[in-house]
Amino acid sequence: MLPFLSSATLHNVGEIQIQFESDVVRARSLGSMLAKELHFDNTTCIRIGTTVSELCRNMIEHASGGNLKFSIAVRDSESAGIVLVFSDRGKGIKDLEQIRSGTYQSKTGMGVGLSGSQRLMDDFHIHSKPGKGTTITAAKWLPRFANIIDKNRIDSIQKAFVKTIERGDSSMVDTINSQNNELLYLLKQLQERSNQIETINHELEETNRGVVALNSELEDKATAIEKAKFEAEEANKAKSEFLANMSHEIRTPMNGIIGMLELVLPTKLNEEQVQFLKMAKDSADVLLSLLNDILDFSKIEAGQLELEDIDFRVRDVVESVSDVVIQKVENKGLELNVMIKKDVPAFLIGDQVRLRQVIINLVGNALKFTAEGEINIIVSNNSKYVQTDNPIPENEFEVLFAIKDTGIGIPPERQQSIFESFSQADASTTRKFGGTGLGLTICKNLVDLMNGEIWVKSIVGEGSTFYFTARFKQSNINIEETKRVPEKVHGLNVLVVDDNETNRIILLETLKTFGFNPDIFESAKDALQAFKSQKYGTYDLIVSDFQMPEMNGYEMICAIRETSKIPAVVLTSVGIWGRKNIFKELGNVIYLAKPVKQSVLLESIMSLLGVSDFKKKEEKVDGKEASLARLQSLPDSTRILLVEDNFINQKVATSLIQKTGISVDVASDGLEALRAVQDVDYSLVFMDVQMPGMDGLMATKEIRGALKMKDLLIIAMTANAMKGDKEKCLAVGMNDYLSKPIKPEELFGILESWLLKKTN
Repeated sequence: MLPFLSSATLHNVGEIQIQFESDVVRARSLGSMLAKELHFDNTTCIRIGTTVSELCRNMIEHASGGNLKFSIAVRDSESAGIVLVFSDRGKGIKDLEQIRSGTYQSKTGMGVGLSGSQRLMDDFHIHSKPGKGTTITAAKWLPRFANIIDKNRIDSIQKAFVKTIERGDSSMVDTINSQNNELLYLLKQLQERSNQIETINHELEETNRGVVALNSELEDKATAIEKAKFEAEEANKAKSEFLANMSHEIRTPMNGIIGMLELVLPTKLNEEQVQFLKMAKDSADVLLSLLNDILDFSKIEAGQLELEDIDFRVRDVVESVSDVVIQKVENKGLELNVMIKKDVPAFLIGDQVRLRQVIINLVGNALKFTAEGEINIIVSNNSKYVQTDNPIPENEFEVLFAIKDTGIGIPPERQQSIFESFSQADASTTRKFGGTGLGLTICKNLVDLMNGEIWVKSIVGEGSTFYFTARFKQSNINIEETKRVPEKVHGLNVLVVDDNETNRIILLETLKTFGFNPDIFESAKDALQAFKSQKYGTYDLIVSDFQMPEMNGYEMICAIRETSKIPAVVLTSVGIWGRKNIFKELGNVIYLAKPVKQSVLLESIMSLLGVSDFKKKEEKVDGKEASLARLQSLPDSTRILLVEDNFINQKVATSLIQKTGISVDVASDGLEALRAVQDVDYSLVFMDVQMPGMDGLMATKEIRGALKMKDLLIIAMTANAMKGDKEKCLAVGMNDYLSKPIKPEELFGILESWLLKKTN
């Protein structure tokens, strides 16, 4: 296959024989018609038609005729075009290389049509051998990111094209009229250009006199401008260095202020104090964010920011973004999806910290302006589509990142200025949504440092897509990214259902990567019907979204459980982990949070299928996700008592525990805790140390002494982090110690180390 067609799918729409001059007229008309159907502009349609007539006439004059095949091509870059193949059985082109170079001269005009046609098309290939004929393949492409031509549209064009060919000579009048209209259009354009040239010539004559007069003055000012430019650059550099130093000096005590506020908030405070401190904490967070932006911006301006070159796994960097923003995504009820295409290398060399910063900044920007819908992160290899004027080195890759949202959108007239310093889409934006106006500027500068470009496409009211490219060096780490599943579960038939189109695409590609055979459905009703009819064969596994219209994932699995205990994976938002228990009642179900990481999904499926030795073969997954996955496998009888007097702390700890799917009860002080542990067989107690009435130390002494519960696991939770505090807790009989403010990783680690050890 020719190089320019290697990534294209061809759809044949018709073929005609070229023998007479009337065939040339028909061929030109068909070429122009097909170009119009693909939405090429008028000028391009005429160029395509001219190419057809020139090369068809060549076949008649130099090869006694031939045939012409019309095709529609769809490329991986989501663009399309028209492909023309001219074939004859003539004597071949003897002086082909001279014709290509434009040096061949012929009395018969041989070669003129070829060289002219080659200039009119985007891609042009000639294959010719003496005595065996000539095949010319020419292609014209629509602009990149033009409207995608789907299969229905292609089918419609094919049918219309075939009918036009079948009409034969009866369509000749229409053909001639169409070509006359083309000629009239060209004549009109020529007349307009002639008028423009006359006007421009007159203006040039007038301008030339002014240029001569100004030239002397400009030469005199050149030296002064150069001097002023140097002074401005020096002043700007000094300003940037000052900002960088001052931002750093202010940022250091700000971290101390925020840390102290986080320690004070969970302690014993009255309602008014809590409100004041929360306002102070929120203000401090905003100020720190602003200072961080200024620090990065000033470092960039001062030329102090340098990128690192280290090996990193692309998937780890992109998927880790969800860890930072997932709480805001959950609070706004949005979907966050991550799609990394197969052509992206598993490992690259570059600055993963700054790459992650750009993605987080753009996702955070999307979150700020998106009230409902979804945010998608799409990563693809852009190396094949690099512009010729900016070639990529042989040992590098160019990666394209797209962050797409369904937010308020950006007006066309503001889409360029948003990348400027201290600029946002509207003067009211800062008041309504907050921000420094530096985020996108920092992104642009970081992308520039990564030898890439950043741009946006947006429609007001429909959303925005921010694109950026970045170049990275090839990594020497040679680890196959494709997950290897044991032979006994290879080729599983998986029924997949999700009402979100992006999620369906991601699940389809992910499960194919695992070596499974997925069938994808948009609604639970359709999936259930397919399962019951077994139209696609027997399914081995179900992967289902939880929240769907009409019938949700729980209702679908309930219906399936009437006849089958097939294993199932349910995907849902983080905010409703408490619903895990309803699936536990159905049995053979694992419940995972969106966006689920590829490694976590595979490990969960293997666990569900009882592949016990798989985990040893797989790479270690992220600590928090791995802990969650293991904790979710605990028995249904697992139950925790949280003893905490602060309402906010109760909410925080309860929410974190519920993510594991473990049931949790709350007691407000030590006395309530004593009554609770006698009524319920708890697996573990989180005990706050400082509480009114009976504190945690005294309550633990009573549980160990009076109640004689020596085996009950009790974990201290306290804001005290002074030397000796942990020893006091252990001395009264507590098993372990967790300091406030509570970090999810530490909480899950405590649960894993004690509860899993207890069950094993």
